[in-house]
Amino acid sequence: MDYKALALAALESRSALIALAETEARSLTADEVIAVDGFEAEARAHVTAGEKAVAMSELRSKAATIAFIPAPVDEKTGPDANDELRSLVRGEKREISFKTNDAEMRNATVATATNAGNTVARTFVPTVIEALREQSPIFSLAKVITTASGEPMDWPVKGNHVVPGAVAEAAATGTAATYSKSDLSTSIVSSTVSKYGVIVEVSKELVDDSSLDIASMIAEDAGIELGRLAATNAMTALLAGAPLGGTFAGAAAITADDLLTAYHSLVSSYRNNGTWIANDSTALLLRKSLKDSQGRYMWQDATLSGGYADSLLARPFKTDYNMPAATTGLKSVLFGDLSKFIIRQVGDVRVTRSDEYGFDRDVVAFKVNWRGGFLLSDVAAVKHFKQA
Repeated sequence: MDYKALALAALESRSALIALAETEARSLTADEVIAVDGFEAEARAHVTAGEKAVAMSELRSKAATIAFIPAPVDEKTGPDANDELRSLVRGEKREISFKTNDAEMRNATVATATNAGNTVARTFVPTVIEALREQSPIFSLAKVITTASGEPMDWPVKGNHVVPGAVAEAAATGTAATYSKSDLSTSIVSSTVSKYGVIVEVSKELVDDSSLDIASMIAEDAGIELGRLAATNAMTALLAGAPLGGTFAGAAAITADDLLTAYHSLVSSYRNNGTWIANDSTALLLRKSLKDSQGRYMWQDATLSGGYADSLLARPFKTDYNMPAATTGLKSVLFGDLSKFIIRQVGDVRVTRSDEYGFDRDVVAFKVNWRGGFLLSDVAAVKHFKQA
């Protein structure tokens, strides 16, 4: 709407009334005074509305440049997602895509199963992402970025500048004196992505039944299967990127002293944001072996009946089945700030239909694709620890 033009039109009407009175060499009548005041008020209202519109446009432009504010997403949700999927079955479309963003990867949630929650239509992409995240805690802790295309990218990886004493420290500088110099140590690593895909089969009858939430059924199955391989690759990349922080004293044992050494191997800024990652069998080993001189378990809330704590040395402890077990020479424990681990996802989650794939069984096949890659951007933020 052109608020400026509307304001000018109101002012011209006001001026016309005043000019008419001056031409006739008379004062404004009572009705003309009311009309003039009305035109003035209308002009001011248009000017105010125009200023608000300009301010809102500038605010949107600024917000779009801030990385942590996710851009609006034209999300296909609930029944709309089901309609899109059914349109594939009817042959009206060959492929559809569902947009996702960084916030969804980290924060997607869906309804619970209680109180008939499973029957509520759920957003397609968050359901895929949640099922994927459940395969590894890394997906909830890492930093997520989205790129439009999947070509290799040269990524600077931070090096020894975070290690105490590795570079010159800042110091008070006198007049005309030379500043102390700190050389940032970086290396270049090529960030690549892989394509993860799975085929989910659904009977033709289920697809045609409009009372069923086909979108969430397909999304959950696809997310679990995509997550199995993606989580494995994510852990492989993390273990390869994280440097060795230390070797535990035992070939198949971890002591309290080992854990304290591991904890303090990271500088405080990283260990204060650190998370422990280990195989579930390693967690069990720790719970059973960490005892005091009287045989009482040290890693627990209060008693065994009170349940275990999910933290170790006041930092969160997460289990991941992709971690190696505490066995001779294997990398059994990770500790560090996992926000420095990057998940790079490319484009949209794509869904493609095929009637021919299961023609002899009267099933419809949906192929779900997700592209992503993994990279540790700061090698001092996370360390791995292995058995002797």
